[in-house]
Amino acid sequence: MSTPQRDATLWFDDGNLVLQAEMTTFKVSRSFICRESEFFAGMHSLDVNPPPAGGQDGTEERPLLLLEVSAPAFANLLKMLYTVWGAELEFDKEELIAMLRVAHRLLFTGVHAIVAKLLHPLLSSERRLHLGITACGVEEWAFPAFAALVYAYDVRPENCDPPLAPAPLWGTIYDLRSQIQRSRVRAAKFIASKPIGPVVSSNVTIEQCSTHLSELWSIMTGEVEIVQLRTQLEDMRQRILAGGSCRCRTHSSSFVLERVMSGADVGALADEEDDLVRTAWMSSAQGTS
Repeated sequence: MSTPQRDATLWFDDGNLVLQAEMTTFKVSRSFICRESEFFAGMHSLDVNPPPAGGQDGTEERPLLLLEVSAPAFANLLKMLYTVWGAELEFDKEELIAMLRVAHRLLFTGVHAIVAKLLHPLLSSERRLHLGITACGVEEWAFPAFAALVYAYDVRPENCDPPLAPAPLWGTIYDLRSQIQRSRVRAAKFIASKPIGPVVSSNVTIEQCSTHLSELWSIMTGEVEIVQLRTQLEDMRQRILAGGSCRCRTHSSSFVLERVMSGADVGALADEEDDLVRTAWMSSAQGTS
């Protein structure tokens, strides 16, 4: 049977607690580790007096074994704890994910918060969703990542290697994408069919403008988040107001500016889509777990 090996840099001669992750041992300060981790602080076995038969856990003769804890991840976690404040430490994405899991498992809350902050901008929506619905202590990532995936039409499970979100959840995402598109198509049809009459005050007869209707249809049925849709509508509004190459004033003087492009109408569409996404999330196994 192989013998555990001491970590070359995380074995402190003045330490009084020996921990073992996989086949690597670490000698650290008990008081320091207990201060940083609720898990270790709550372990009464560290302070048993007198020690049990066979010796005290946490000694060189009998290291305290950390089950299901990766040695490299635990070493990186200790490096973060023991490094002088302000010193540069570099970890790649996979190392940070492993550290996040260990910090959550062993209740190193301070390290967990730091790692989560570093990691969040490095991850795709699907990766954040996966971590949010597994035991990593970042449940708050789950719903925003789910909502982002709904609108990320170019992201599909067949493009993910391997797909991380559960298959039923991908089914929910596809269904939501279809519902949102149907909702926007209904709104676009309403816009196209709305009656338009003359604008008496400007002595201009209002006629249907196929150019603007075509652009509006394209925007309303685009595969974008509602925030981007709102921006595209506002850009269109500004171009219509500026005149541009098209002299038709159909939409600038009627319902586009007054109704369809108003904050209230786009806001109502945004509320409808938000309700769809939240309801689907809460009714899914992940949203209610």
